[in-house]
Amino acid sequence: MGQEFYLDMSEQNISPEGSIKNQAPASGVSFFAITPLKVLVMVGIIVGGCILILALSGAFSSEAVAQVNSPQRYDGGGVIFKYPGNWSVTEDGGEVSDGEVRYLFLETAGDNFVSIQIFRATEASELSEYTQINSRLLAEEIPLGSYSASTFSDMEDKDGIEVIEEHLEMTVFGESIPYKRVYSRKRIGDTIAFIILQVTIEEYEMVIGGFDQILESLSYDGP
Repeated sequence: MGQEFYLDMSEQNISPEGSIKNQAPASGVSFFAITPLKVLVMVGIIVGGCILILALSGAFSSEAVAQVNSPQRYDGGGVIFKYPGNWSVTEDGGEVSDGEVRYLFLETAGDNFVSIQIFRATEASELSEYTQINSRLLAEEIPLGSYSASTFSDMEDKDGIEVIEEHLEMTVFGESIPYKRVYSRKRIGDTIAFIILQVTIEEYEMVIGGFDQILESLSYDGP
């Protein structure tokens, strides 16, 4: 089956109420240390791989309401935040330094995800540019199926956090699934955090509370 991607682009130890304590990621050249753009590529690879496995297994997992009242606490590499008790941190690495990015990837109880990337403020792009790049890379890295043309909302400022929403549909084996991506840009001292939620429209209300919990509690206390 050939790959087809369509994107309308004009440019270019975890326990509830416990914590994860990770050592700061080791320095040195890595896949992510080459350029911040590599982090977005990795997000596309992870999401694409998940969709391929799910499509081949014949079904997507059922989502569950985010357990915001029994949260877990992440504390590692300078990053601190709360997240739902039934979600998991599945990718964790990088660091905030010249040309590098601190990144985390979380999966919900179903098949939706949240990604976090923290840049030096001097190296972070504007949210409008970031959404366009991210959308294009996700489309390129998904290994099968096709995307409809994306539509983007105007940017909103919500208590100092910039937000843009993207609506699109993904077709896999003839089944069309409407999705929403919520892109947020949050300034934390001398850093900028990009927090992304990708979720099916049908399951949006089940997970948005968990995304908001991460967004509101996210802090960074690193070099």
